[in-house]
Amino acid sequence: MSEVFDYEKVFMGLSTGTSVKPEHLFKNDYRFRNLIETVKLQKGRLLDIGCGGGSLTENIKYYYPRVELYGCDVSHKAISLAKKYGSGNVKYSVNGNNFPYRSNYFDICLCLDVLEHVPKVDLFLSEVKRILKQKGLFYLVVPCEGQSFTLTSFFQRIKIGNSLTYKHLGHIHPEFTHQYVLYLLRNYKFTILDIKYSDHLLSQTVQFFMYFLAKEILENTLGEKRAEAYYDRSIIKSINNKKITDPIMIIRKSWLSISQIISFITKWETRLFNRMYFSASKLVVLAKNND
Repeated sequence: MSEVFDYEKVFMGLSTGTSVKPEHLFKNDYRFRNLIETVKLQKGRLLDIGCGGGSLTENIKYYYPRVELYGCDVSHKAISLAKKYGSGNVKYSVNGNNFPYRSNYFDICLCLDVLEHVPKVDLFLSEVKRILKQKGLFYLVVPCEGQSFTLTSFFQRIKIGNSLTYKHLGHIHPEFTHQYVLYLLRNYKFTILDIKYSDHLLSQTVQFFMYFLAKEILENTLGEKRAEAYYDRSIIKSINNKKITDPIMIIRKSWLSISQIISFITKWETRLFNRMYFSASKLVVLAKNND
């Protein structure tokens, strides 16, 4: 009997009962790869803030076997699924504006594509500082949509498509730039240890055409409700179908297949230009808590 496809597990980034293989994640997720290559942690406590369903968090144990792992998220559903399908190696909690941990508790905190969703950035950073030990590490990846020479900055200026990231991704800080994020960290007495950049112009262009533009075309053609049937997660859900006859689904799957091929090029773009700030829409920072 073939295994029943589990939409919840795929949506939360988990496969059937186990997380994505750590070697695969290391190869394909620059955030994860850079963390492992940059931070050599032998023991201590690590918190993944905004962990979602734990797809990345679960794999950290493979590279840091002696580290105590924690994950938190504002989504009750995400944490519920993380606990349900997780390995038991990660202690998951729901967090609100304040984190449910005592002060000076963690050796490192991760914040991967999360800060752009946070309404109260100052409170968030003060909480990170509170729960980090003195000289504890803060590793974060932040989209900087106001950065000059990025597509998002261009869209903001011409006022066409400037709300796409808010509409489709829930980003609420179009004002973020590299310098502004670094200013925020220094303002909270974090010392910047390392800076890298990702998602340069090619990656942004691919994301626009393969993700944002595709969704906009679907919604304007079919309406928002019907368009959901052709979103990426719905296409993944349909992989067990023996035969797809819906012409729109066939086109959409072909569209996504092309994006997978192009993504090979964008991975090399990130590797080759990770020290070049020009046109980079994401900032990758390793900082140290000095207090």
